[in-house]
This record gives sequence, structure tokens and C-alpha cells, in this order.
Amino acid sequence: MKSKWYISIWLEGKYIDFWFFNHFFSGFLTASFLIFLETPHWLNFVLLFVLMILWEAYEYKNKVREMISNKLVDLLVGLFGFLFMYFLANLEIFDYAKLFMSTFIFYSILEIWGFWAYKKDLIMKT
Repeated sequence: MKSKWYISIWLEGKYIDFWFFNHFFSGFLTASFLIFLETPHWLNFVLLFVLMILWEAYEYKNKVREMISNKLVDLLVGLFGFLFMYFLANLEIFDYAKLFMSTFIFYSILEIWGFWAYKKDLIMKT
């Protein structure tokens, strides 16, 4: 049975897939939170990188198998989201709280949709 578009867009790509956006926004939101805490930038970067590596290890442990190229792009995109937030924060033209909340809501919707599509795809394969 062929997957519907709203499920199939979440399937793993060789380099980029729809999870690209979730990884970008996770880096963006992590930077937002750490900027709010006013911790040193270099430490924030290290913390994000460690969290992203731990997340990929968690996925592997839970049998989410992806191509190595996809995992590397996931890491790079998360780091890019992180750096993009720092760029926006330096511009000081956004309402920081509104930017964080709107991004968090959008990210949450994508996470729920992606998780649901992942579970639906697993059921369809069995």
C-alpha cells in the first residue's frame, strides 16, 4: 500500500527529508533558550552539539535507522538553526518572546505530525 503524501513526506531521504525543518527549529529553539539563560556562546554551541549527538544516539538505540549522510545533514542543519538564532538575536528587531513562542508552536506541530507519520508508516509496513 502506498503512503499518503502527508505520511510519505516524512520518510527518510538520502541527505534531506522533511525532518530537516525539525532539526533546524530544534537548533533555533535551543539557542533561544540558552541566549535567555545568558550562558557563554561557546558553551551553548558545545551543549547543542552534545545534545544533538545524544539525540542521534537515542534514535539509533530505538531502532530509527538512517543513512549516515542523513544523520550528518541533521547535525549541520541543527547547528545552522542555532547560528541563525544568534544572528537574529544580534539584530534586535524581533519581539524575542513572540519569536520563541511562535517557533515553539510551529516546531511542536511538526514534531507531532512527524511522529504520527512515522508510526503510521510502521503500521503500514507490517
